[in-house]
Amino acid sequence: MASCSEDVMEAPVQEELKKDYAQSFVEAFGPISRNQDFNFSEEAVINVNPGAGTEIEVFCKRAGSTKQVAHYSDVKGTTAVSFASPMDAEGYIVVVDGVAKEVALGETSVDFSAASRNYLVDAVEDVVVKKEGDVLEMTKGEIVHFAERPQQGHNNMQGHGWLHKDFSMLNVKEDSKLHVYPVFWYGQYYHVFGVYTVGANGEVKKQPVFESKSGTNDITVAGKPLSTGMHSFDENSSNGNHWIVASQGFQIDYPVGTEFGFYIDVYETAADRAARANKKYTWYSEADRNEDGSFHVGYQIDGDRTFLSFEEDYSADKKKDNKNESNCDINDFMVVIEREHIVLDNDPQPWVIAVEDFGAKDDWDFNDVVISVGYVSGETKATLTPLAAGGIFKVEVLRDGKLIAEGKEFHSWFEGVQEGNYPMINTTTIDKAGIPVEIEVPNTFRMYTCKGIEYMGGFSFNIYRTDGEYTTITAPGQGEAPQMICVPGTWEWTKERSRIDWAYPNFGEWAENYPERTWLETKNELHIVK
Repeated sequence: MASCSEDVMEAPVQEELKKDYAQSFVEAFGPISRNQDFNFSEEAVINVNPGAGTEIEVFCKRAGSTKQVAHYSDVKGTTAVSFASPMDAEGYIVVVDGVAKEVALGETSVDFSAASRNYLVDAVEDVVVKKEGDVLEMTKGEIVHFAERPQQGHNNMQGHGWLHKDFSMLNVKEDSKLHVYPVFWYGQYYHVFGVYTVGANGEVKKQPVFESKSGTNDITVAGKPLSTGMHSFDENSSNGNHWIVASQGFQIDYPVGTEFGFYIDVYETAADRAARANKKYTWYSEADRNEDGSFHVGYQIDGDRTFLSFEEDYSADKKKDNKNESNCDINDFMVVIEREHIVLDNDPQPWVIAVEDFGAKDDWDFNDVVISVGYVSGETKATLTPLAAGGIFKVEVLRDGKLIAEGKEFHSWFEGVQEGNYPMINTTTIDKAGIPVEIEVPNTFRMYTCKGIEYMGGFSFNIYRTDGEYTTITAPGQGEAPQMICVPGTWEWTKERSRIDWAYPNFGEWAENYPERTWLETKNELHIVK
């Protein structure tokens, strides 16, 4: 469906209206910078060397969250990844085949080749263990809940209950941190608990961290008591188990590409442990590294916490030293692991286009058409979601001059609104949901201005008057008075009959001072739709 050419207002009429609008805009808000395009998106380019990888994803960090801005598959070799970025972006995260690296503002390249993967061949110090970490507080009930899952005196090595066979960290998405806290120990031997790392050629290097004798509450770090704030109690404990309710742990900082896990060294006596002599066993959190080929850990993930528990004795299946299999309960040393990490949101970075239909003679609220655009560079679809309709006239939505959504009128993009009705929607409170519309877009689709050519996704809007004629509103050229602006998707639009500079007092400064980036931060909630 296409609009009829005889309905288009004659060019001289359009130009006269634009002239009147521009004059009124300057009278209302002040002068406009000759470089100002009223588009808060700008082009960002990162040169990505994916190494052997074939899939590139880029995420933008802004306002405490991350949103996806680019996604390319089947890439080969170094690729210049271009995408629309908010002008106030805080940085980017590039992910290649599941491995991520942060890219700071101003950096233009990132390398995922094998030489840059930070495997720890001779540099175990690259994994930094900080031995005085934060303090974890847990209730007795929380600890008992997990410590009793691998039941005392049972053979839990066969995967019963909540246990899994191996635990290690490999190919993490970004440089990260772990906080590790001891919470429970009960056994007959003396332990050294630590972190092991694996180099590119399979070398294993160990870093001891905790020393403990189960049942005596003598955990130490670097030869000192772990924490004066650590408490234990054994009431209601059938086996005299000691329970920590507040534990000071340690922190592990590790770079992308690091492979590591946890281990315990087991000694018969405290003297042997002190001398590091006559060691009975070393048990790793990966079964293949153990001399009996069995797994000696169990773990369970509970939200942001992972409970990891060790067995100090030989596998019941091997029956070394004629040990009874009831000794293999995997509850002799338990730690809680908490990870600091960035949550990557696969939702596209959204943009909001806000339109003022007849501002030269009206209210300058820029809420007559408010629509969200979600798009990820490199993909072939964009999603449009209507947010508000403050105008009472028929509106058609176009891209590159062609009607979209099968020519469906904009107000009817909201739930419960029939074609031919043009009510004000979501201009005082948000009470109607918009119906998303997915459109196909070419690989040239963009939101940002390029080489001085206005774009904003190529969207335009036909606003009809009561006499059947319409005005087409397009993205402003540089230095032109805007009837549509493009802002990040977190933007909150103004209430009906509230000027945009009542809601955002620095709007006029944005117009005059390109590329002013902070005008969105100051707002008056009284004039914003909630």
